[in-house]
Parts: sequence; C-alpha cells; structure tokens
Amino acid sequence: FTGFGLASMTLVGKNIGAAENQQAISTGRVAGRVALVFAGIIAFLLILFREGLLSVFTSNQEVITYGAFAIIVFAIIQIPKAVNIVFTGNLRGGADLSWLMWLAITSVLIFETLGAYVFSFVFHLMLMGLWLIQGMDETFRLSLNYWRFKKQKWSTKDIF
Repeated sequence: FTGFGLASMTLVGKNIGAAENQQAISTGRVAGRVALVFAGIIAFLLILFREGLLSVFTSNQEVITYGAFAIIVFAIIQIPKAVNIVFTGNLRGGADLSWLMWLAITSVLIFETLGAYVFSFVFHLMLMGLWLIQGMDETFRLSLNYWRFKKQKWSTKDIF
C-alpha cells in the first residue's frame, strides 16, 4: 500500500502545483477508496484462508488456532493502515509535513508507548494487546489525517 501512498502524494502534489485544488481533493479521495477496496479484499482473503495459510508453516493445531485469531486481528488492522498510508501521502503531496510530524510524535507517545504497555502488561493481553493498540493507533491517525485533508489546510500553504 506504500505504492498507493506514493502515487497519491505525487498526483495530489501535481494537482496542487497546477492550482487545481478540487482535482487534488478528488484524486486523494479516489486513491483512499481504491486502497480501502484493495485492503478489504486482502483482509477478506486472509480471514477466509487463515487456517490454510498457517498449516503451510505448522501442523500443531494449537498454534493454528491461536494464529488464526491473530490473523483475523491483523487483517482487520490492515484496512485503516492502508487507507492511512494514502492520506499521509495526500498530506505529503500538499506539503503539510509539520502536521504529519506532530501527529506521528503524539501517536507514538500515546499509543505505541503508553498504550502498548497498558494493553500488554496491565490488561495482560500481551501480543494481542500490541495488535489491538496498533489498530487503534492506525484508526486514530487515519481519522485525523482524513479530517486534515478534508479541511484543506494545505491549500493555503505557500510551498515555494
């Protein structure tokens, strides 16, 4: 999905540079929808064939059962992650880099440091806690990046 993010960054930046802000918004949204559809299809396939995929690596039924649940969580988390990569690319194309930097710093401190500790050790969720906090982090970032892109703060920036 990094390719979708790079493509959307390039196209959004090109449209902004050509003073076609509405085209930039349209391009960014379309790229987000495409990433959403592809991520949904991949998540569906991972969930559908999770036990078959795991049986390639092990025949231990206990590992397959635990791994199948982990794949479900992993597959669901990939959906907001994929779309977030695109909207991060959209904001990069609009040169809204300070927003992305501060959001990343805030998100790492709240979710990946504090949240990971609390979910893993306080709630005793261990690996599942790490995946759940990762999903919350990606959903949080996606929500704020989408809001920021929709707000069009980047359209008032002087890039030069």
